[in-house]
Amino acid sequence: MTETRTVPDATTARSVELHYVVTLQWIPGPGQTATNTQTGPLTVPDGASRAQVVEYLLTFARQGAEIPPGLPATVLFLSIEPVTITAESTRTGSEFIR
Repeated sequence: MTETRTVPDATTARSVELHYVVTLQWIPGPGQTATNTQTGPLTVPDGASRAQVVEYLLTFARQGAEIPPGLPATVLFLSIEPVTITAESTRTGSEFIR
C-alpha cells in the first residue's frame, strides 16, 4: 500500500488530491550513477502554489532516495496530476481558447 504524502499545512478545510511520479538521478561516487523513481498520492492544501508543491515533493523524493544533503541530483521526470480525471481536466488546449 502506498502512503499518502501531505504537503505541510494541508490540514485546511479544503485540499486537493494529486498523484505524482518523480525520477531523480545523482552521482553517489566516482564512476557511479544512481536513479530512483517514486510514485504515489499527494494531498495539497487548496490554494498551494506549484512551487510549494514541487519543493516539498523534491525534498521528500531526495529523502526517500537517501540522497545525501548537498549532493546534486537531476530531475529526469516529474509529473503531478489530479487523482480524479474529469471532463474538464481532459480538454485539449485549443478547447480553452475562446
